[in-house]
Amino acid sequence: MRLIAVSKGQYDIYAGRPGKFGNPFIIGQDGTREDVIRQHDEYLNKHPELVEEFKQKCQALKIETVRIKCFCVPLPCHIDNYIRRIESIPL
Repeated sequence: MRLIAVSKGQYDIYAGRPGKFGNPFIIGQDGTREDVIRQHDEYLNKHPELVEEFKQKCQALKIETVRIKCFCVPLPCHIDNYIRRIESIPL
């Protein structure tokens, strides 16, 4: 399974705001883009159940490439945290 981030067109999982998989930290309010991505990564350390649920949603699709939508893409995005973590977990 391959995970890719998209901002336009068709997608399989929505990970923007609002939503369970969206980044609860906001650029400007909570820091720079880099700050809020780092804060999200730390948030996932405290909420591994979100990563597991995200992984299960991806697997349930039973497709080769899962397109994950967030409006940040192609800029650095919190989706990168999910992708990095899930790709490091044996499927």
